[in-house]
Amino acid sequence: MSTPFASSRTLRPGRPSPIPDVRLFHRRNTLLCTFEYCWAYIGWELRTATSFPEIRKALSAVPTEWHGDIELFLCEQIQPSTPEEINRKRRAVERLSQHRRDTIPELKSAAERLERVRGALQDNPNDPGLIALCRERGNTHTSLSRMLETLNEEIEKISEQLRQHGAYVAQSALLAFISSPRYTLTPLSTANAMAGVPFIAWRTSADRCEKEPASHGYQFRYENFLEIERALGLPLPLTPEEATDRVKAYLLLGRHQKNQAVPELREKWHLLRCAIASTPPDGRNVGSLPYRICAEYQRRSSSLSPRDQVMLEEERL
Repeated sequence: MSTPFASSRTLRPGRPSPIPDVRLFHRRNTLLCTFEYCWAYIGWELRTATSFPEIRKALSAVPTEWHGDIELFLCEQIQPSTPEEINRKRRAVERLSQHRRDTIPELKSAAERLERVRGALQDNPNDPGLIALCRERGNTHTSLSRMLETLNEEIEKISEQLRQHGAYVAQSALLAFISSPRYTLTPLSTANAMAGVPFIAWRTSADRCEKEPASHGYQFRYENFLEIERALGLPLPLTPEEATDRVKAYLLLGRHQKNQAVPELREKWHLLRCAIASTPPDGRNVGSLPYRICAEYQRRSSSLSPRDQVMLEEERL
């Protein structure tokens, strides 16, 4: 499928970026927190996604309270567009919004002027000058009211177009990134590439973000996944019993103790062992095994039963 991201555009010298570095890096760090926290639930589905619906299905596993951070990737109403078209519409909204900000105090002043002449007209109901002035000020107030209403409608209309166009560009960008052989799909690489979308091309976003160190909010959850993936090894085990033996042997190796996630996995071996036992290999999606085991482990860790609390004290490596 063709996308608006076949190549990255280089900004002309002196031309301001549609998204400044401060905003870009903040957006990257926000997305990174989301992806690191949810990688066990979304990583495999993203890796294998080949269409917009599959992108949306994968990211629907992100907790609802974080959907605002990935709204464009979840939006079902989409319209083909490009970053250039989006930036044009964004500038149009900014101009209309400024016009609205200028109109509001004018309307307030017109309302006050109309109220004053109406008050004067109550004391002098037959004064032709006040009658004419009241009519004039009333027309001004009506004109400004209609202008403000039109501005609000136009801003709402273009904003909805922006949302649908942005959704198309964002989901196109994510599909293009996933299929690119240049990048390995990780929470950081994905956040770097998507941070500037839909205002700049995803390659431009990735290149700019790679120059600034990231702030990791939930790196430990992603490290859990990485250690489980390494422990399972390749080719992946064919039975839960084989998977349990491999992971246990890996965690007991002394050379892995410097890895931050290993002590936690050893301490919570009961939960990890139960997660492995309840996650049989899937013949149709063999590579999903480490993701599904990690997701089940994290689910059990977040909601301990009374039995789990007792067994955690007894079953450690």
